[in-house]
Amino acid sequence: MSAVETVDTPAPVERRYGFSVLLSGFARMVRAWRPVLVAVVLNTVVQALLTWPDLTPGLSLWFLLASAVSFAAFLLALALQVSAALHAVDGPVSLGAAMATARERLGWFSLHAVLLLVAVMIGLMLYTVPGLVVIALTPFVLLAAMDGRRNVVATNFHAMGFRFGRWLLTTVVLAVVLFVFFLLAALNSFFIGGVIASVIAWLVLGLLSAWLLCAWATVYRSTPAGAQEQVSSAA
Repeated sequence: MSAVETVDTPAPVERRYGFSVLLSGFARMVRAWRPVLVAVVLNTVVQALLTWPDLTPGLSLWFLLASAVSFAAFLLALALQVSAALHAVDGPVSLGAAMATARERLGWFSLHAVLLLVAVMIGLMLYTVPGLVVIALTPFVLLAAMDGRRNVVATNFHAMGFRFGRWLLTTVVLAVVLFVFFLLAALNSFFIGGVIASVIAWLVLGLLSAWLLCAWATVYRSTPAGAQEQVSSAA
């Protein structure tokens, strides 16, 4: 009598987006309106207040302190938005749930956010294209970090490879969206300027980033690399 060999097959991955990733992302953002609103408004207020003194860029103590506060506010707001985006794939998101996940994994997330920012800045300093390529190739890095993945870069590329066609199409569409945003931001800065321009820019940027993060989160959760939420946080 021969033994029967059993082979474990991976469970099928549910596709969490519809015809359009961006439309699905907008629907998810509506689910997460509470944490998104808190993150966007608080960050906008902080950035606008820091713009009010009209500090001259340089190595002065006040300018360096203002820059540090500005970056910290942006990082905390981004962490809350990424946490909300991950939760929103499964259903409505409360402010408490989004804050709890963001607080639990803030250190791991901040590390990768800073490293990603450095990589993008180096690319942009070399030439514009390398910086844009880094951004295009890392859509799931921050999501994976907030999700508690150990190897964030590998998770990013596994997710991208599994949904390569959807990643490519969404990236092309987002390139157009971001081009229009930066064009309007330049006009806003030129024709309005000051604190009012800062408020408009940060409000639009905050809502836009929340939308895009929710869109990428639906793709991320539609891959084996990101389908299952991590139970334990990364060290």
